Amino acid sequence: MTIYAFEAQETWLPTAIGMICSAVELDEEGSLLLHFGETQTSPEGHLEAERTIALAGVWRVERADEVRAASGDSDDELSREQLKPLVGALLQRVQVSHPGFDLTLELSEEHVVRGFPCDSREFAEEVAGDEEAVIAWWVDGIGIPDDWETPNDAFFEEI
Repeated sequence: MTIYAFEAQETWLPTAIGMICSAVELDEEGSLLLHFGETQTSPEGHLEAERTIALAGVWRVERADEVRAASGDSDDELSREQLKPLVGALLQRVQVSHPGFDLTLELSEEHVVRGFPCDSREFAEEVAGDEEAVIAWWVDGIGIPDDWETPNDAFFEEI
């Protein structure tokens, strides 16, 4: 990910506001996948949603005054159990803090999900190749381009 990709991905985040979290997954690498809106299973067996916000690397899930789950947890089964209450929660607000592109997702019922880019390579203007790209968080779903550096033009029209 580059700083340009973070800036572009930031413009796609508001498209998930007002959607209900329909599923939560932890993938093999420990990335947290929050699916919003209608979901379906792809022919390859992957869950696809209207919007998916993926957090790789360092992430944390909080509720009220407690940490419920985090990327460093050693027990994935316990983490999955702690993540279940996110399903059915409404995404109310998103915030990206600069310059680090720390991500905060505020959901109903006092749920908060945070993602923390933690590798300085993520803040480069460009990377030598895909193997150099470090990914902290991104948005996927219907109508979102596959290349991470294409911004949501509608975002700029609303400003």
